Amino acid sequence: MNLEESNSYNQEIESRDRKRRAVMLSIILCGVFIALLFVMIIIISYQDSITEKFYIDGVQIKSFNNSMYTQIDGVTYVDVRTLSSALGYTYTKGEYKKYNENEDSCYLQSDYEIVTLSAGNDSYDKYIEITAPSPKIAEIPIVVNNKGGYSETYKLQNEIVYQNGKIYVPLDSLQKMFNINISWKEYRKKIYTLANRVANAKATIGKYGYTEMSGDYENLRAIIDGLVIVADTQASSKYYGVFSFGNENQKAGEILSRKYDNITYAQNVGEFYITVENGTMGLLNSEGGTIIDSSSGYEEISLLDDDGENQLYLVKKGKEYGVVSRTGEVLVHPENDEIGLKNEYVSSFSLEKIRNPKVLFDACIPVKKDGKYGLVNKDGEQKLNLSYEGFGYKTTATSSTSGNEQSVLLIPPSVGIKGIVVNYDDLYGIFDVTTQKLILPCVYSKIYAITRNGKTTYYIEYNGASVELKDYLEDNGLNNVDETGNPIQSKLKKELPKEDEIENNTNTVQTSGNVVSSEDLNNNVSNNTILENDNDMNSENIVSDEDSGVIELN
Repeated sequence: MNLEESNSYNQEIESRDRKRRAVMLSIILCGVFIALLFVMIIIISYQDSITEKFYIDGVQIKSFNNSMYTQIDGVTYVDVRTLSSALGYTYTKGEYKKYNENEDSCYLQSDYEIVTLSAGNDSYDKYIEITAPSPKIAEIPIVVNNKGGYSETYKLQNEIVYQNGKIYVPLDSLQKMFNINISWKEYRKKIYTLANRVANAKATIGKYGYTEMSGDYENLRAIIDGLVIVADTQASSKYYGVFSFGNENQKAGEILSRKYDNITYAQNVGEFYITVENGTMGLLNSEGGTIIDSSSGYEEISLLDDDGENQLYLVKKGKEYGVVSRTGEVLVHPENDEIGLKNEYVSSFSLEKIRNPKVLFDACIPVKKDGKYGLVNKDGEQKLNLSYEGFGYKTTATSSTSGNEQSVLLIPPSVGIKGIVVNYDDLYGIFDVTTQKLILPCVYSKIYAITRNGKTTYYIEYNGASVELKDYLEDNGLNNVDETGNPIQSKLKKELPKEDEIENNTNTVQTSGNVVSSEDLNNNVSNNTILENDNDMNSENIVSDEDSGVIELN
């Protein structure tokens, strides 16, 4: 081998080594790059996983951020205005059906219902009102099964809050408030609308052999609770049942067989009103257990009062109404023309917020029969006999205070009692809810209120002279609750004074240009012929109502 061949060989070897080193370096660099890329992906993925994101039906809502919710006393609260807008609700400040601009109250309106909220309340109301033309949800035509004219009340575990100019509602209230399902994790907040859930339900029930579901709006909302009202058409008739998707306490499957003429879901309490072939109704719980048997003969059943496990139901048989407990016990037999006060009745009384006009102060149920009113408690005990013309004092155009007087139905705890104004023969008295007695007999020409400088004062008027009610109650030892409505125990231990035993005193109050002393007022009341428990009245022309403090002349 000559020198030239030797140099050429060595150069070739060196060239191969350089190429091999270049390849190795490229491989190493690629490996490093891939490793760095992998690390970057991990970092980005981790960063993304700890970045809070909000989704509605799988679509990220970038306008949402953590300012939409807050923690109050360890409870998560959500800004209702921000959320409602994203869910297609119209937010209107002020109370529903009242023309004010209160910042701490609002109502939310969709194409299907109205939700009313007020800060400080531990409940809210819903009104079903379909406004959309030819409404459909997930291609299912929508109808309304309720008869209208009533609201649904939903209880909350925590109060609605007004803070920093915003209304916040507890996170756990959102599901039924907006008809949504929620997955609320630290960095991923996911919301699924009713339309999304209905579409999924249609696909799911098909796998179990169901081909139809109820198109009643009330019933579609049951899907949020994992329940579907399914239907079966036989000849010209349609029968309904209930299917459950299953949860931690229940397997997926049929809860109610498809044999009922109609089923309506009560979303606020999670129960089913059923109608059977003879036109009568019953009530079943979400597991299919009987609350009110359909053989009881009731033609209508509706929720009267939601009190946890002690719900009360309004029942109708023929043209008469009664009250049944959740255990099926008849508390008030269906023998009455009306149970509770109608919304149009209480609309004249705007001073006090009346949560449920059918159960005043969550304790007393107004009852009407043959044109006369009385009160029963939630145990069905008659506390005010059916002798009265009505409840509340309504002002008239001829009021001596030239329109400053305000109508009064309820006396608030701030006055010292939880009272209901009652009317007998155009004279007025007060029924005390705490003691469940008529503490002021029906001898007063007016029981009214006047609001000045934002403060409301309540008055009673006798023979043209008025006295401030709060003072009168305190002077005579009749006040028995504090401003929050909690009983004053020392007061409750005392026996209520009789009308002719009320202590005289010399306090005077100037109202509406008239001065009256408690002494004069007490003396006048004691001399009035409307008495309480007069055992000496033996005339056969007198009918005594011992509990009510009235005497009727035949």
